Amino acid sequence: MEKNERPAECTGAMGLMAEVREVQLSLMRMLLEVCGRHGIDVWVDSGTLLGAVREKGFIPWDDDIDMIMLREGYDRLVALAKEFEPPFFFQCARTDRLYYHGHAQLRMDGTAAILPGDAEARVPFHQGIFIDIFVLDGVPDTREERLAAVAETERWAKRLKVFYEYRPPRQVGPFLRRQIARLRSFAKCFDGYEWSFKKYSVAGCPRVYNWAVNLGKMEERGAIMRRWFEGTVMLEFEGMAVPAPKGYHEYLTAIYGDYMTPCKQPTAHGHVCFDTRRSYKEVLAEWRKGKIEL
Repeated sequence: MEKNERPAECTGAMGLMAEVREVQLSLMRMLLEVCGRHGIDVWVDSGTLLGAVREKGFIPWDDDIDMIMLREGYDRLVALAKEFEPPFFFQCARTDRLYYHGHAQLRMDGTAAILPGDAEARVPFHQGIFIDIFVLDGVPDTREERLAAVAETERWAKRLKVFYEYRPPRQVGPFLRRQIARLRSFAKCFDGYEWSFKKYSVAGCPRVYNWAVNLGKMEERGAIMRRWFEGTVMLEFEGMAVPAPKGYHEYLTAIYGDYMTPCKQPTAHGHVCFDTRRSYKEVLAEWRKGKIEL
């Protein structure tokens, strides 16, 4: 293989995406099995919810599966992380050091789903094919309180960035500052970041929001109400029954507007290098040697 030539698995061909989606569906089935066993509520979210309502399956241009939970259920699931045995891996900041996102992902061993930004940052966490598991926390009542809360979360996110933003040794100043900052505990820094929004109790707030994603859109996306998640309905998705929040119509309207009119948009992840047959470790090793591009 010539340098700068992408492996066939990274081309995004329809055949590959069919394989990727099969892996993602396996991950979703496992998540639903564990949550069902323990009575934990979880629902399809975002593009997956939209696909279940409008397409009864994947939106044609979607490349992932999104799930969502309320904080109480999410924290219970994190405590059950060991129930996901290989080849499944439950990934969060508690199970995979330097995984810096405020939500979890369920990953598949022996596969790759590599975002170029993560590769360039040299973060050592698991980068197999995944599904997202988002979490809803409470939202303060007034706009002033919300803006102050968002600003606090953004400050903590900036501190976390020190741990995963790559700085080559030749950039002496930034490199040294990063090394000094990393003497602090990643776990403690993540605790501060998570507590900045976790402290808003779902039970005590009529509004909820996915703080870990699209933080800056809290105001423009409209009010997402807790009551929409007080109940579950089953929808069809790729031939299987999946749980959706009872108020899915109101929820989808709040985040998408006229959601029944198809509107192709780029995926939230951007380009992803998928490989269903090789581990992310192997793919990253080839990239670091300059044999392939992501």
